[in-house]
Amino acid sequence: MQVIHLDPLAPPVPASDAPEVVVTIGKFDGVHLGHYALLDAVIASAQRRDLTPAVVILDPHPLTILRPEVRLSQLTTLPEKLWLLARAGMELAVVWRFSSTSARLTPEAFFRSLAPVLRVRAIVIGPGFVLGRDRTGDEARLRTIGQEQGFAVESIQPAHVAGQAVRSTEIRTLLAAGEVSRAAELLGRPPSLHGRVIEGDRRGRLLGFPTVNLDPLAAHPALPADGVCAGWVELEPLSAQRTWYPAAANLGVRPTFAGRRHVIEAHLLDFTGDLYGQEVRLHFVAYLRGERPFTGPEALRQQISADVAATRKLLAARQPPERTS
Repeated sequence: MQVIHLDPLAPPVPASDAPEVVVTIGKFDGVHLGHYALLDAVIASAQRRDLTPAVVILDPHPLTILRPEVRLSQLTTLPEKLWLLARAGMELAVVWRFSSTSARLTPEAFFRSLAPVLRVRAIVIGPGFVLGRDRTGDEARLRTIGQEQGFAVESIQPAHVAGQAVRSTEIRTLLAAGEVSRAAELLGRPPSLHGRVIEGDRRGRLLGFPTVNLDPLAAHPALPADGVCAGWVELEPLSAQRTWYPAAANLGVRPTFAGRRHVIEAHLLDFTGDLYGQEVRLHFVAYLRGERPFTGPEALRQQISADVAATRKLLAARQPPERTS
């Protein structure tokens, strides 16, 4: 997938062989089943029209710019979004730089900003889609703009899972409540954390269960409720060489040791090696238990042993989510 980073406020560059595309536009946090419905519609439309399927990603997430007081928990980093969009069949992605200034562009100006890199021939939107200054670019206005600038507007109905509309906000809520399996149903894959392995205090090693400690790449990642999860750790992530290890992950402050700093750590089953400084992805498959203090290190060690056994049993019959993540 070709990726173009576009600053809409930079001086325009004359178009040269910009591809004709069918496009969808959004934040794509999570790249969940609702997004896949849009992407499938883009691909189908592009095939009918013999055009290129494309996506425009507003980055950073507009809410982090327009309402910085809101601590937005993000489901995916930009590299993860691009990886997932490529696997979904997008051939071109434009990362459109969102700022407090670019947010004031009219819907007409938004599409003109794309002209140097895309010749939009159709746009696919979902219900309630709006774009541009003061959210004035609704479906009716887009159709008017399309008549002026030469593109069609196609709309689809929202995706539902068990009668529930799929939205990033709902997935964040489910995760925060520890509903990992339900969040996975709406995502179409296990929720994940993209992070870098950092030095820890080595308590896990002293207890007989060495862990990797993760520093999230997102400023405020969407995480399950504090506690223990069974999942997979992906090494060499977002690459053709990636490998997977089952893992028991712990999130919280480690109250047994009167901890105050929130940590994210994972014990990789049947793994030996040094991962310091490397990027990994931690995929949460099931929520095993909530965080609680223990009477001492030995009681905690016994519980970790039980958590690891539960993880091994749960994941024994499952494959890593390679195709969907």
